Amino acid sequence: MKRVYGDAASKPRADAPWEPWIDLDRIDGEIVALLDHDPPQAERFFLNRKLAGESAAFDAPRWRDLADEGATPEPGSLIVLGVDGARFDDALAVVATDVETGHQWPIEIIERPPNADANYEHDFDRVDGAVIEASERWDVWRIYVDPQYIDSLLDRWQGRWEKRALPWYTNRPRQIGQAVRNYTAAISAGDLSHDGDPVFERHIVNARKQKLNVYDDDRRPLHTISKDRPHSPNKMDAAMAAVVSWECRGDAIAAGATARRVSEVVFL
Repeated sequence: MKRVYGDAASKPRADAPWEPWIDLDRIDGEIVALLDHDPPQAERFFLNRKLAGESAAFDAPRWRDLADEGATPEPGSLIVLGVDGARFDDALAVVATDVETGHQWPIEIIERPPNADANYEHDFDRVDGAVIEASERWDVWRIYVDPQYIDSLLDRWQGRWEKRALPWYTNRPRQIGQAVRNYTAAISAGDLSHDGDPVFERHIVNARKQKLNVYDDDRRPLHTISKDRPHSPNKMDAAMAAVVSWECRGDAIAAGATARRVSEVVFL
């Protein structure tokens, strides 16, 4: 660290006319504390080392290891949906999660075409149709929707399905920070699987950490996920939809939700 901080941490010679203003012992303690939960951040902030992949939100190799194309649940199984996206620039994604197994797969992901004209908007009817098809095959417990840019879709679903479609705002720092942490832990522990969809995977890989000014109960910093830069072509909305869907699954388990018998299911 003396090499990194130079004269700020120690005099170049004994008769130098100033005193060091960097306390290396204090910084060493801060590095040790940060290493406990975010080693790349510790190296970048304190040692001026930028590591490859340090800002990636999720462990991409681990994610790929969890692919299981044959794990899509049987018809009538209890599932939940997470929805995130925008009207025309960012992508619009719906990700399903099987409540029993934690298996995830995209119901629909729409990205803006490269040569779209200035009036382009995502096809909400296409997304709506995909969700209707999902509801006709599986027992949908809840649909969590971030409505910030797609509120008309939420209005449509609430009008049709009453209390099953609910807003879940991703701009709430503590809630989204904890949800991202839960999803990250699920990947690490192998608690989830996915169908290997390449667009879904690309969105997971594109997701970057974005620090939040909130902490958990143990004073550990929380973060959300974002694109690598504003207006980036590297979309990650399906990753956010997956986080929201995973949170919905957790709420379903906490509520003791179970799939109804097929004969009892009134498809949405």
